[in-house]
Amino acid sequence: MSEKNVEFSIDYSQVTAYSLMMSSAYPKQMRNAVKDTLTKVAYRSSQQAKNRVLPKEFVLRNKYTQRGIRYDKAKGSTIDNAYSKFGSLAKSKSNLALHDQGGTLKPKGNNLSKGTKAARMGQSYYKKTRSVYNKSQFKPVTAANFATKNTRAKIAPKTRRGRLIGAIMWAKRTGFKGLLATKAFSGAYGAYKVAKNKLSMIYNLDHKEQKIKPTQWQKKSRTAPLKSQQKIFNLNMSKQIDYLAKKYKFK
Repeated sequence: MSEKNVEFSIDYSQVTAYSLMMSSAYPKQMRNAVKDTLTKVAYRSSQQAKNRVLPKEFVLRNKYTQRGIRYDKAKGSTIDNAYSKFGSLAKSKSNLALHDQGGTLKPKGNNLSKGTKAARMGQSYYKKTRSVYNKSQFKPVTAANFATKNTRAKIAPKTRRGRLIGAIMWAKRTGFKGLLATKAFSGAYGAYKVAKNKLSMIYNLDHKEQKIKPTQWQKKSRTAPLKSQQKIFNLNMSKQIDYLAKKYKFK
């Protein structure tokens, strides 16, 4: 989970004397103005992240990552303990915290699974993986899996090339719609589909981990909203004074 507290410090030199007087007499209104400011800054930070920062920092193939960005309304009973949060507040699996600070991405299983262009809609890296491949059965290419009963050979293939040819023959003969997990004749270990007696890599499975560079996307997302927080506070304080004026009928 990736989340950041929104902090706010009041610059009293930018607050009118009347507002300061009213806040001294009515501390609840000062607290409300501070909490409303924290909420607004958190909201604007979340919008910056969704609409500007994340699309710039990442290749977003769908709206999943952006939907994981949330903000919390300000909490706290006093000005000193008031706070709000924004970020990946939901139970998101998008690794946004790791991308923010940097680190090492490790798979849940033995290898990372990276979809290739051949796996994506329109064969474009910027498009999402076809759902049919997300549900595909993986069949490891080993001598045990492609022995006599699979290849019709009298003995199990002993070489990698022999096992692979046997696997392709079996896939074609049985109409297997899944993916063959193999290192193929050469190149990276991956999951391949069989088409026209050829293999096309759908998932690259050649990596045990991946180094992630820090993007500091959260800091970038709150930079602009923080610059306007004093202006937001002054406006909120004016609204609180207007509320008091209507309630107690003074000016």
